[in-house]
Amino acid sequence: MDRRVFLQTAGATLAATTVAGCSGVTVGGSSEETERPPPAADRNTYASWVPAGTHSGNRVTAMTVDFELMRAEGGNQAIVRSSPDRIEDAPSDPLAGLPFSYAVLTYAIVDALVPLFDSYDRIDRAHRFEAGLVLEGSFDGLAEELASDNFEDSWTYGGFSMFSRGPLVVGTTADTFVFADSVETRLTDREGGAFRNTPTDRVEAMADVSNGDEQRFREVSPGFDALVDRLPKRTVMSGSFDARGGLLGTESPVGSYYRNPNRDPIPDLKAISLDGPVVGVATSSRFRSDGLESGIALQYEDEGSVDDEADIRAVLGSTAAEQSVEMDGRTVVVEGSFPWIRPTESSE
Repeated sequence: MDRRVFLQTAGATLAATTVAGCSGVTVGGSSEETERPPPAADRNTYASWVPAGTHSGNRVTAMTVDFELMRAEGGNQAIVRSSPDRIEDAPSDPLAGLPFSYAVLTYAIVDALVPLFDSYDRIDRAHRFEAGLVLEGSFDGLAEELASDNFEDSWTYGGFSMFSRGPLVVGTTADTFVFADSVETRLTDREGGAFRNTPTDRVEAMADVSNGDEQRFREVSPGFDALVDRLPKRTVMSGSFDARGGLLGTESPVGSYYRNPNRDPIPDLKAISLDGPVVGVATSSRFRSDGLESGIALQYEDEGSVDDEADIRAVLGSTAAEQSVEMDGRTVVVEGSFPWIRPTESSE
């Protein structure tokens, strides 16, 4: 199977996760590792890439899987893959279930693209949001390989080598790979006018963000900017924000559930059954050989609308071995740890 077929597969997978969630997704990849320096403290997250305008008004949902950090901490994809079957009551506790849901949605796309790069070892981080997918890593020579794959069109834009065939558009530099297909979504231009809706528009918007020619959403949204830095940078991170409020009563636009016919669905934002008007939700989680470490930050419309601490504790982290809640103005941060309910294989 050539890389063009893999790109077709990736496009179909992107459509499935964006429109209706994942079904029977296989997550995994190479466990080969090479000596690398420790991850930089200022490494990028999804907030580094989301363009200033997205569809559904001011709504943003994005996520990151940090493979570089996973390798540095001795973790592997097998732990993430098996985690929902290892956490007691994970489907009923969003603090445990949401991280896996977001990890699977990102893995679903990366898995389809990994054959382009030989293994996960070339990928440091994967960022998934409405515009498409951004991979950071080591992609030297990839542009030359793609140029020989008979794409219908190729061009350069903002330092990226761009390639397209049908609805699929990809772009690459030595350290960044961007991908989009024809899934219906909308990006406004930085003046807030015409929609940037085609795959080419979206890939070029990602290149513009990389070069500083397109504003990032965090630069025009103080609320989102404050939210995304409330939690430490861990293996799996996500951020959802809608200045109009009502965030907990809706499904994520990048997929509502990871569905497995043999188990209950993993929860999305709707599973956080709190009453206060929430405008932002961020998550940050670490998958370890002995369990899951997870945090959720909630940003309410104002301090007066924050739910009672007892209600928050009952909804987020009630099944955790350890639980902490920090109330800070209109922001609430919940942290919890969840040991696996049976031993896991060593991640070394």
